Amino acid sequence: MRYAWKFDWLIVLLASVATRLIPFFAHGPHPLGYDTGFYRRYAAQELSSFPGHISEGLGTDALIPRLTLDILKIIGIPPDIAIYGTLIAAFACAALAFRHIIRKRLGKEAGLFAGLLFVFSSVQYAGYWFFLLKNYIGLIFLFLIFGELERLSAKKTGDDRESRHPREYLPLAGYMTALFFSHKTTSLVLISSLAIFSGINLLKKGFRREYLLPVAICAGGTVAYIARSGILGRIGWHTTAIFLSSEEYLEAALPVLILSAFMLRRAWQNANTTPFPSLLAVGGAFTLFRLPFYERIFLFLDIATIALCAEGIISLKKSFPSYGYGKKMGAIAIAAIFSGWYLGNFSRMAKIYVPMVTREEIAEIGKITEATEKDATILTVSDYMPWVYGFTTRNVISPGLREYTYDLEDWRRFWFMMNEKEKIRFLKALPKPLYFFTMPGSDDNFLEAECAKKKTDYLRSFQCI
Repeated sequence: MRYAWKFDWLIVLLASVATRLIPFFAHGPHPLGYDTGFYRRYAAQELSSFPGHISEGLGTDALIPRLTLDILKIIGIPPDIAIYGTLIAAFACAALAFRHIIRKRLGKEAGLFAGLLFVFSSVQYAGYWFFLLKNYIGLIFLFLIFGELERLSAKKTGDDRESRHPREYLPLAGYMTALFFSHKTTSLVLISSLAIFSGINLLKKGFRREYLLPVAICAGGTVAYIARSGILGRIGWHTTAIFLSSEEYLEAALPVLILSAFMLRRAWQNANTTPFPSLLAVGGAFTLFRLPFYERIFLFLDIATIALCAEGIISLKKSFPSYGYGKKMGAIAIAAIFSGWYLGNFSRMAKIYVPMVTREEIAEIGKITEATEKDATILTVSDYMPWVYGFTTRNVISPGLREYTYDLEDWRRFWFMMNEKEKIRFLKALPKPLYFFTMPGSDDNFLEAECAKKKTDYLRSFQCI
C-alpha cells in the first residue's frame, strides 16, 4: 500500500486514460457525443492563420483550445487523433490537477481518493462523452487557481504576517487569464466562486491589506468577462444546455451527494481556506434557481461534492482504528455499498452513452463531399448536424441549431402546416445548390416531391430552382 501513495499520480493517470479509451474499444472510432463534430470541423479545416479563424463551438473565448488544435494541425496530427487525443489528455490533466490540490491540503491518501472519485464519476463521464473539451481545459486552470488561492489563504506566522509581495499573485493572474481565454462557463463559475470566497474571508477574518490585490484581480476579471461574453444580454433568459437533466444528475451523483451532506459543517469551517465550499455554493445556486446553462454546472457541483467526500473518507479512515468490532463491520459494509453503488453508476453510464451515429451513417456522411459541389448547402436534422458539419466542409443548415433566413418557429410551420407546394416555395429561399441529408424513409425528410432527386441512400438534391 505504501507504493500506492508514492505513485498515486500514476494510478490516477492510468485510470483516466484507460476509462476514456473504453468507448473506442467498445464502439469503434467515433463513439462520443454531440460536440464532436464542431471540434473535428475545426481540426480538419485548412489553417490559413494562426490562431485559426473562429468556428461553430470554438469562438473568441476558446483561444487556448484553438491554439492547441492549431499546433497539432501544424505538426501534422490527423484530425481524429488530434481531437480525441486532446480530450483524453485534457481530462487526465484535470484529474491530476484535482488530485494535486487535494493532496497538498489533505495528504496523499486524500489526493488519490479524490483523483479516483473524479475519474470514476458518472457525471464526469457524461461530460467526456458530450465532448466538453473546453470545460476540461478550463478545469485545469480552475484547479490551478484554487491551488494558488489555498496557498495564499494559508495561515501565516511570525514575520510572514506582513502583506505579500505583488509578484506572489502573478501565477494567480496568469492562470485566470488563461482560463478566460479557454472557456466562458468555467470563467463565470470561477468569478462567482471568488466572490463568495472573498466574502467568507472578509466575514471570518475582516478586511486586510493583502486582500486588495486579489480583490482587484477578481473585479478586473469580472469586468473583462462581462465585456467579452455579453452575459448581460442573457440575464433573465431561461437558457438551457444539452447535458444531463436534473433527474439524471441526481441519479448519477446520489452517492457523493449523500456522503458530502455529512461534511457540510466541516465545509463551512474550512470555507475561508479552500474555495471548494464556495464552488459548492455556486453549483447549488445554479441548480436551485435554474440559472442559464445550469445543466453544465452539474460538472462543477460534482467536483465540489467529490472534494468533500475525499475529506470525509480520510476522516473516517483516521477514526477507524478506534471503532469497536461492530462499528468497524458497519463502516466496512457502508463503504462497500457506496463503492459498489458509485462504480455501478459509472458502468451504467458507460453503457447508456453509445455513439449517436452508426458506422453506416458515418460512411454515408463521408460520401457527401464527392456527391456535392464545394459551395453546396446541406439541410439536415439536428441529430446529424454536428456530424455533417464535422465530416464535410460544406455549409450546413439545421432547424433550431444552424439556421439561415428562417427561425425555429418558421421550421415548425414548415413541418406541420405546409403542403408540398408551400414547402417548395419555402426551400427556394435557401442557398443553392441545396441538398437534404436524412435517413431513408424517415419522417424527417424535408421534401417528398419529384424535385428531390436521390444522390445516395441518405442524400437528395433539391431540383426545384
